[in-house]
Amino acid sequence: MPKIFEEFLNQLNLENKRKSTIDQYSRRLKIFDDYLQFQGILDVYSVTRADIMGFQRELLRQELSHRTINGVISTVCVYYKWAELEGLIDRNPVPEGVHLQTEIPKVTRLSDDDLTNFLSWVNTLQDNVRAAFMLMYGSGARVGEVSKLTYGDIQLRHAKVYINITEAKWGSDRCIPVIDQESARIVWQYRESCEVSNRPLFRVSRRTLQTYATQYHDLTGIEFHCHLLRHTFAARLLEQGVPITTIQFLLGHKNLNMTAHYTQSAVIDVSQITPSIFQERGTQHE
Repeated sequence: MPKIFEEFLNQLNLENKRKSTIDQYSRRLKIFDDYLQFQGILDVYSVTRADIMGFQRELLRQELSHRTINGVISTVCVYYKWAELEGLIDRNPVPEGVHLQTEIPKVTRLSDDDLTNFLSWVNTLQDNVRAAFMLMYGSGARVGEVSKLTYGDIQLRHAKVYINITEAKWGSDRCIPVIDQESARIVWQYRESCEVSNRPLFRVSRRTLQTYATQYHDLTGIEFHCHLLRHTFAARLLEQGVPITTIQFLLGHKNLNMTAHYTQSAVIDVSQITPSIFQERGTQHE
C-alpha cells in the first residue's frame, strides 16, 4: 500500500476514528491500490475520473453488491477529499453521483408471538443484560447507545423514566422517555441497585449484547438481532397511532424517509376509516 494511504489512515487514527472503521478503510484502499497496480497506474495523484469509472466497472464485473461497491468508492472519495485539503491534488477525481442505486432491504418487525418469546427469554438473563435489552425494547435506542449509558444518563421525571443519549450516531443526541411501562420499571430498578459512577451502567459492551442476540437466534431459530428491537419499537408505535414525526424524534433520525423505512412493517388496521357501501340500517348484501 502506498505510504500516502498509510498517512491518511494515521490521520483517521489521530481523529479517534474507531479501529473497525480504520480497518475497513484500509481494506477498501487495498482493493483500489490493487486495481491501480493492475492498470499500471503508479501515481495515485494521476488518477482521472475515467480511471474511477473504470474501477467501478471492474468491481461490477466481480459481481460485488452495489452496497459493497458504493462503500469502496466512498472510501476512495474520502481519501481524495483529504488529499485535496492537504494540497496534494487540485480536484477530487471521484465524480459526483457515481454511487449505484441500492435497494434497502425490508425489515419485518417481531411478531407478537415472537415478542412474547423474546421477553420470556430476557427474564432468564442476569440483571444487567436483562435491563439493557429491556431498555432497547422500551425506548428504541441503538445497542451502542444503551451500552454507553451511565448512572446519570437515566433520570426520573414526574415518575417517568428518561434516558439522556449523547455522542450518538449521526449527531442524534436526544433525551427520550422509556415508553414501555415494564421496561421502565426494570431499568429504573436496576439503576437504583447500582452505585453512582461514571462507568457504563450496564457493565456490558455492544459486542457482548450482540453475542447474546445471536445466541437467542441460535436457540429459537427466530431471525433476531439487537437492531430488530429498534425496528419493532418504531413499527409498534405507528400501529398505536403515534405520529411519525414523534417516532422520528425518539429514534434520532435526521429525515422522515429513514423513519418510514423503520415503520414499514407496521400492521395497520384500515377498517375504521373504510366506509361501508350499505348506509341504511338493516340493509343486507345479497
